[in-house]
Amino acid sequence: MLGLLSNSLKSKLNVGSINLGNPALLITSILFGFGHSLHISTNWNIHQNWFEFIQTSVIGLLLGWMTIKNGSILMSILSHSLINALPIIVLILFQSR
Repeated sequence: MLGLLSNSLKSKLNVGSINLGNPALLITSILFGFGHSLHISTNWNIHQNWFEFIQTSVIGLLLGWMTIKNGSILMSILSHSLINALPIIVLILFQSR
């Protein structure tokens, strides 16, 4: 999605004299945050966790920035996997003590 939006949108978003950065990066990081912070209960109620939204949107910004700078999604995929694995690794380390 980042690649498609980058090709479709301007490379910089300016509001007056303020540069807000790459609009494709902003849009995809917000969608990344929503995708990771929306929860559906067993009776189909939708719950939004705003702390998770902010946290994962910032992570999405970093992963998207890495993708743009490297020109490849590989480092972002590996970083995302490491971020997902860290709580499990920490749990295993602390349970073994």
